[in-house]
Amino acid sequence: MKIRSKYIVSICYYSKEELLNFISKNSIEIFLFNAVDDYHFEFEISKKDYKKLSNHFSDLKIEKIYGFESIINSILKNKITAISMVISLLFYMFLNTRIYSINIQGTNDFINNYIESRFDEFSLKKYQKMPNINEIKKIEEILKMDLCDKVDLISITSKGTYIFVNYVKKGDEIILEQKHGKMYAKKDGVIKSINIESGKVMIDVNDYVKKGDLLVDDTLYYKDKPIVVGTLGRVMAYTYGRINVSCISTNMEKAEIYQLLLSKARYEISKSFDIYSYIEKEIVLSYVNQNNIATMDIHYTLVENIIKF
Repeated sequence: MKIRSKYIVSICYYSKEELLNFISKNSIEIFLFNAVDDYHFEFEISKKDYKKLSNHFSDLKIEKIYGFESIINSILKNKITAISMVISLLFYMFLNTRIYSINIQGTNDFINNYIESRFDEFSLKKYQKMPNINEIKKIEEILKMDLCDKVDLISITSKGTYIFVNYVKKGDEIILEQKHGKMYAKKDGVIKSINIESGKVMIDVNDYVKKGDLLVDDTLYYKDKPIVVGTLGRVMAYTYGRINVSCISTNMEKAEIYQLLLSKARYEISKSFDIYSYIEKEIVLSYVNQNNIATMDIHYTLVENIIKF
């Protein structure tokens, strides 16, 4: 049994009688004829007769397709969607193992340039594969030996797709972190961890806080007498953001476009990051490339130090 394709079509014509007369004279079979109004008509027709009729009526429009052709179109559409999702997932998994940014926290140009040159030798640079903890520690030990006469302390840490390098140059004064006043939330979030050395903590882990909420008080009370002790430390929280970015996609491969858009989004979402903040999760909600303009919508789960004074 063959599954034949059939179309539901519509046409605008000045006369219902003239239209039916033309169809009959040309031995074209139609079914379920319906006059939508005086000049607009719909009916069912086979694929073969549709081709015959369309040669005479340029405004003949297909409204729906049934049968074998419809099944094939549905399969192709779903297959393309599934392939696109798999490709997007593979791109995301690939990029999530790459280094996005290397931040050297130091002001000495010679030391900064030396660290950058050594990182190039170790292939530790943007978009290269993120090294594991053991590899980072080995590189840290090498730099300690290389710069033993120039720095007192040096450390390399990784947070998500970020690498941070900190050092204290020999002869530099080590500046201790100063205490502050009351700590407030600079944005909404869910508390992940509390690392407070001084002050009265007003929240707990997993609490949801809103922008402006008091997190840590700088005042303690002894026998009803207020004693200002100051605050010191940080409060990390899960925060959330959504970024929409676009770029001109002319003469670019899909992988290049995808990487460029992710880089732009990560840059925008991390503008306010300090050394402790990083991207926890990145979900691509949509990706469209039309008329040489590629657009991506991305949802981020962040881990941020949300304190402000």
